[in-house]
Amino acid sequence: DTSPVTLTLSSRYDWTDKISQTVLQKAHDKFPYITINVIKQDKGSMLQDLITNNTPPDLMFGPSGDLKNWQDLAVAADLTPLMQNNKLDLNRFNPSWVEDIQHRSAKGTFMALPYSSYSDVIFYNKDIFDKFAISYPKDGMTWPELLDLAKKVTRNEGGTQYRGYEPRSFSLPASQYPLLSLDPQTDQAQVTTDKWANVMQFFKDVYQINGNMPSDWSLWLKGNQGETEFTKTRTLAMWENGGGAANGFPTDLNFDMIALPTWPDAPNQSQSIGGKIFGISTSSQHKDQAFKFIQYMASDEIQDFLSRNVSVPAIISPTILQDYGKDSTQLQGKNLNAVPYELTHNKPAVLPANRSIYDDKGIYDLTTLIPDIATGKKDINTALREATDQINKDVGTAKQQK
Repeated sequence: DTSPVTLTLSSRYDWTDKISQTVLQKAHDKFPYITINVIKQDKGSMLQDLITNNTPPDLMFGPSGDLKNWQDLAVAADLTPLMQNNKLDLNRFNPSWVEDIQHRSAKGTFMALPYSSYSDVIFYNKDIFDKFAISYPKDGMTWPELLDLAKKVTRNEGGTQYRGYEPRSFSLPASQYPLLSLDPQTDQAQVTTDKWANVMQFFKDVYQINGNMPSDWSLWLKGNQGETEFTKTRTLAMWENGGGAANGFPTDLNFDMIALPTWPDAPNQSQSIGGKIFGISTSSQHKDQAFKFIQYMASDEIQDFLSRNVSVPAIISPTILQDYGKDSTQLQGKNLNAVPYELTHNKPAVLPANRSIYDDKGIYDLTTLIPDIATGKKDINTALREATDQINKDVGTAKQQK
């Protein structure tokens, strides 16, 4: 059916940037009869609001964690029949992605298609390393090696405090093992383990480097710590973030990047899979057209365009992966191999398929412990014991609210 149709897309992300607009234009060129109307989720226009107002969307777009919310709102359609009718081959996608979506979907269904993957890197400021005559970081490092490097570039020079390293995400190094906060069978906290203590010890060691403590823990808890210091005051030597963050860097920032380090006791295991996904609404009257749109989003043409513009492709294609960052002006002359290295030398850690839907709550509670552990207010074992009680309480509350 090629009669003109407008599809409403409820999105957690803005589509007004140049790259997203180009993607929409490519889709319109491919399917001139399909118009995409993006509704950014905001106050009054959240997915829940659209459903309540009896104007449900045709499509949903958000981080992979949103699939649970879509299911809670009974809005995520099973894509299996549409995949069969349109001969979509799931073998195109990174197998970790397929596994992840199967786990997040209702049993026996497949409720989303991946658009792009997350892959964090370590950015570093070359000027700071040059200033202190320290060798640059390299792909293939371990977290302890990165810690040693951070110690060397954390200095107070002429009244300016230079910080060695800011890890933006607590859950990311933990996901490389991979670690769960809850026992999948019982939904009870399981955080008093050696590996959780190991992750906590790493964060404590990072922040106990003299001069490397964040200036504002409330900012840290929001995940905002580091951006100003890396891009504006330029007093942060190394910073973890998604490779795409480079698109927003000032053009005169003298930086480069390396693949995310790994744990010595879990070699070649990278961060567990995650990224942006599309879903189709159960109430859409245009499911076939909606599927044509999201299937095209997974085409070689779109995936290569995304890869060239610093989004990690969701499909398996060595040539498309090798194109990563090639159209980004900020990344010209940089180590473009950092992300391909991460995805070819390492394998994404696979989180157990039966992990609890409340696991993220436990991870959040653990994150809030970092300030007290880093400042020495609590020792790690005590903090993890206290976290066990807090996590069990919060999960219990979440279950009652369901």
